[in-house]
Amino acid sequence: MSIKSIDNPPTASQRTKPLSECQQLTQNAKAFVKTTEKLALVEQLHLVENKLLDPSTESPTGCFDRVLREQMDRVARKLIYLTTIGAPTQKYQKAVIFDCSELKELICKGYSADDTAHTLEFLDVVQVIPLRVTDKLRANVDTGYKTTQLDFYTGDTEAMHGGEPLQKLKLQTNGTLDFRFVDSKKDQVLFAIAKGKGDRLYRKYVWVIRKSS
Repeated sequence: MSIKSIDNPPTASQRTKPLSECQQLTQNAKAFVKTTEKLALVEQLHLVENKLLDPSTESPTGCFDRVLREQMDRVARKLIYLTTIGAPTQKYQKAVIFDCSELKELICKGYSADDTAHTLEFLDVVQVIPLRVTDKLRANVDTGYKTTQLDFYTGDTEAMHGGEPLQKLKLQTNGTLDFRFVDSKKDQVLFAIAKGKGDRLYRKYVWVIRKSS
């Protein structure tokens, strides 16, 4: 009688390793985010925000929070972004975003340190917007996002470090900002403090404006 050969069973090292706590939480967070992606932007924001602030989702690894915060920032960048009058189809959506439940003198006291004053030291992670002196910036807000606060500020390096008052920019009814370069030879930080109807957190959007010829 012939006997069929039997494949060697997998060794312990070949068996699928169980997911770590962080990997499992990351998978759970990504699955939750997936369920929100077909909803309107504001609904996505609020669902993710509520899940993030739910005490039952807290984990010592922070892996669940990390995925939710990344998604919350992606959505927030679509809700508010900048363009210029000269190039209205070019969307500047790579703002650095800080979120918090409390503001103190325009500093967002939240999950991560508010590094607005040091933005010019990390230009690789922030949106640098070229702007001609004759051009204007425009703030674009998603039609479904009803802001209860939307204020824009700028200033030179000393002002950003607290040495001088910041300039609050006038936001025109058509969305244009009354922005002026403090020093045309230097990059300049521009930021917005925003909160929408139903939001549980303030958001601080940070961009860098660069004079363009």
